[in-house]
Amino acid sequence: MLWGVQDRNLEATLSDDSDDVTAVLFSPDGELIACASRDEIVRIWSSKGKNIHLRLEGHSSWVNAIAFSPDGRILASASSDCTIRVWDVMIGQLQHKFDGHTAAVQKILFSSDCERIYSASTDRTIKTWNAAAQKFSGTTESHKMPFRAVAFSPNGLVVASAGTDSVVRLWNPRTGESLFALENHCSWISAVTFSSDIRLLLSASGDHSIRLWSTETGRELSTLQGHTDQVMTAVFSPDDKLIASGSHDCNVIFWDVEEEKISVTLQGHEECVRTVAFSPNGKFVASGSDDNTIRLWNIQSGRTCRIYDGHSYCVTSVSFLKDGDLIVSASMDRTIRIWSCTEGTQLALYDSCGFEKQVSISRDGRWLQTDRGTVILSSQDPVLCGVSSTSLSPLHLDAGWVTWNSRRLLWLPSEYRTGSFATHENILAVGHSSGHVAFMTFDPTLCSNPNNVVWRSAAKDAMSDLT
Repeated sequence: MLWGVQDRNLEATLSDDSDDVTAVLFSPDGELIACASRDEIVRIWSSKGKNIHLRLEGHSSWVNAIAFSPDGRILASASSDCTIRVWDVMIGQLQHKFDGHTAAVQKILFSSDCERIYSASTDRTIKTWNAAAQKFSGTTESHKMPFRAVAFSPNGLVVASAGTDSVVRLWNPRTGESLFALENHCSWISAVTFSSDIRLLLSASGDHSIRLWSTETGRELSTLQGHTDQVMTAVFSPDDKLIASGSHDCNVIFWDVEEEKISVTLQGHEECVRTVAFSPNGKFVASGSDDNTIRLWNIQSGRTCRIYDGHSYCVTSVSFLKDGDLIVSASMDRTIRIWSCTEGTQLALYDSCGFEKQVSISRDGRWLQTDRGTVILSSQDPVLCGVSSTSLSPLHLDAGWVTWNSRRLLWLPSEYRTGSFATHENILAVGHSSGHVAFMTFDPTLCSNPNNVVWRSAAKDAMSDLT
């Protein structure tokens, strides 16, 4: 059916005794309408005359997706018969058939220069085809199982993702290219973190280990073993000389990066340590535990400086604010609390959803950004007056919405939402339960204009999950 956008009236009904329609698409110039169907046929209609223009037959199973080339001369169709077919829509002739997928092809997309076609399949691969040379170009592998962690490098040029498939993958977020697959862990991976100089990546795993990798070669440099249970968190110190980790064994361990060995083991928590954070000056570490407490540790002495007691359930996130004068913690008790490092007292309490793993403050200090939503702060709150920002991006994911400075830009359907995401400036990386990674690049100028928002996918995986 064709509907008028302005008057919302039905203008025409297109019918040709087809089976269930799976996709409908206008050509770039609006002159043609392409319809894909489960009867294995693609139909092309004239949008003006409302008459059928072409019937493209050749697939042997459902046609799941169609895409016009940017110049409108070519149409690509993707099918459950595992093939992609490329058609000349001027004469209705098949130009080429691409074979290579081993399961149904669900999504398809042309590059802006018409030279490449990207296809995504339930065989868990995204393939690139050279449309002009009519040949296969390459495959982008996704994770085989759901995500647990995703992180940007400090310069935003590399993204690390990790999941329950025991693999860490490095990506170029601007092209979606998979750079390396790091595969030496033998259990799920809980955390990935880059060093400040971007040369190193650490991964913490349920196999009780932390591994260090070269981001330049993808080679494993060392394995840090000392925890006796699943490692839940690990971070670099500000100078990259130490790593702090927390585990189900209830311990916090400091590791000497250069010597590749334990510097000190800190005991005190009574339950799993889920989160750790270095102070900005690198002299202290805060840890949050399932024993409902936060501990502040002196790195030099290895002793507990303070215990922050107030949460009534597991602490899932800790971080420092205001040059290290404040600690912000999130808990499964559905609260976010702010503490004075020096006094050891609770200064503020905010309601939350209860499962935050990341908490930071917005650039203008008006809200707390978490990986589960945004907490609006009182403009009169003296606690956060003058707090320096720890948020690197105005871009955020909040209760299903992509937001820019807390203003809603793009709504994600429930099947595309996840707790694993990271931002860098104007790029959002999202890890999905399907194992795919999506990268979205937003135009800051357009995002700042409340009347005009435009987003574009910056990766082949985004095509498979978000278009």
